[in-house]
Amino acid sequence: MTDTNFSLRQQPEDEPALLTAVYVHETQGSDKMGDGSMDQPFQTMTRVLQQYPDPHHLPPILVWVPAKTTTALDERLPEEVFGYQPISFSALKKALKRHGEQLKKAQRQGEQATTEQRAKEMVQAQERDKTLQVARELVLTQDPTLSPAVTIKIREGIASRGQRVKISGWVHRLRVQGKKIMFVVLRDGTGYLQCILQGPLCQTHDALTLSLESTISVYGLITELPDDKSAPEGHELKVDYWEVIGKAPGGDDAITNQVSAGSDPSIRYDLRHLVLREEKTAGIIKVRARVLKAIRDHFEDRGLTEVSPPYLLVRLEDLIADVIDRVMDHAPTAKIIAQLHPTFKRPQRPFLRMDYVEAIQTLERFGIRKEDGTPYVVGDDIPEAPERAMTDKIGVPILLCRFPTAIKSFYMKPCPEDEQFTESVDLLMPGVGECAGASMRISDLETLLRAYEREGLREKDYGWYTDQRRFGTVEHGGYGVGVERFVTWILGLYTIRETCLYPRFYGRAFP
Repeated sequence: MTDTNFSLRQQPEDEPALLTAVYVHETQGSDKMGDGSMDQPFQTMTRVLQQYPDPHHLPPILVWVPAKTTTALDERLPEEVFGYQPISFSALKKALKRHGEQLKKAQRQGEQATTEQRAKEMVQAQERDKTLQVARELVLTQDPTLSPAVTIKIREGIASRGQRVKISGWVHRLRVQGKKIMFVVLRDGTGYLQCILQGPLCQTHDALTLSLESTISVYGLITELPDDKSAPEGHELKVDYWEVIGKAPGGDDAITNQVSAGSDPSIRYDLRHLVLREEKTAGIIKVRARVLKAIRDHFEDRGLTEVSPPYLLVRLEDLIADVIDRVMDHAPTAKIIAQLHPTFKRPQRPFLRMDYVEAIQTLERFGIRKEDGTPYVVGDDIPEAPERAMTDKIGVPILLCRFPTAIKSFYMKPCPEDEQFTESVDLLMPGVGECAGASMRISDLETLLRAYEREGLREKDYGWYTDQRRFGTVEHGGYGVGVERFVTWILGLYTIRETCLYPRFYGRAFP
């Protein structure tokens, strides 16, 4: 064995101890299963250099030297001419050179593969751009020969089988099958519906770029599925026309990259407004609602009274009128009302509609002015006292509409005909004043961002609210009803405090 005096770099005393020796055996070693120990040696020097890529910090390397036939002139014992010996300098040099060449080759191959992959991706991107360009030219139109679609909720699907319907909701799941079939599971809060889009319907630009949580409207027939196929409620909607209401972000910003079932709990709590869209979470909320209803029904059947019932119906005027009817149709309650407020009469519908500008004019006509004697002008926030005085003089419920943008909350939707006013309304009751407040909310993301800027609000502080517009926007509104004010009005009470079980106000926190 040549160069038997070769030794590794001498190690200064202040450096850590040398690494454990590595063993190489060309016939009995294994680069795949070995670990470099004497019992499980590597097979090649390539594997050693992969394990220790820095040639200046190699461990002692011992290679197996096969037995040789000794001669009478050879004075060395057999065990001295075979077995594990330190690798020679020339052998290590060759191994390092060979390994370096392999690394360069692998690098060239990697760069070539990267270049080819980039070229492939570029071609795919160009092909996708061409496909999208062609798709932009494809415009869907409704077939005028089809019967008009009836707008329904998903929960009404079974009763609407065989009928052409329109359903709006969020894209809950999406599956593309080839170029001519696309399955969309739609969600609207009342259930889930599988929709099938075929042919040109799934080849438009909107179809090719459709993302989860986008909001869409679909038109078509609901048909029952055979027993060997499955879908929610056992049917699906064969779409004949569809349109996008609000497209949600895709790619890196897709909702699946925002939150998932496996996300950290803190993230899921931060994005609770998106987590609520999951089937499991929504199911929990629905069970909770059913339990609450069962509890209320239980106590009501046993003659107990709930002192703060929640009210949430679709239409504000319908809410007030329907609740009055339900209360007055309950004989024991009607008797109490007759005793406490004998002159009470059910209000006639429709309620009086009055624009804010008209209210300013009405205040002046009634001689209701500011404390300094000056008249109210458009842009003023009408205080509670003059508002109540005007309502009492008119003597009927008033739906006061379209308040100025400057005096209302940032989220209220501007009127399309004049953005200085909002699509808002207050319900005013004689003797009480404002009993409920409502408005349409801004549904357009850009308009909402401008509203933040106008009010000096930071977008990051309202991320949960902005996401509602980013991930499938819809036209929507909301309102709040003052239950105690409603009771004060219907009973003709002097103060709202009489309607609370334990009234709380400044200076009163007991009992």
